[in-house]
Amino acid sequence: MFASGGISSIGDRYVDRGDIAEWDFEKEDFTTDYTWREFDLSGIVPVGAKYVVLYTYIVGSNPQWSVAFGENGNSNDVTVFKSVTQVDTAVVCDEGIVKLDADRKIQYKIWNAAWTTIGVAVKGWII
Repeated sequence: MFASGGISSIGDRYVDRGDIAEWDFEKEDFTTDYTWREFDLSGIVPVGAKYVVLYTYIVGSNPQWSVAFGENGNSNDVTVFKSVTQVDTAVVCDEGIVKLDADRKIQYKIWNAAWTTIGVAVKGWII
């Protein structure tokens, strides 16, 4: 799934981050108030990256809770990468691509709920 634009030019290439052993971010790392918040990935993603590839693992106790990631500064939900719970306590795993800004930041918005699990891993990036 492409979020916030598509791969834009000839020569873009994917860089796989490799076999990471744990989540880069977990539920305690996020503010879950269903408000767009800046998400700084500069500690993981190198300078020059245009897009980030995220893997999400979510579990909630109700259906229709969501975790969304999008291009920093955008406000509409149509162009975001979103994972949504389907049924009580079911695991939902998704992978999406989000456009980075020049500072390697994106944004997130997470449903205001008592989440069981939120795990987010940076799988790689596109330069």
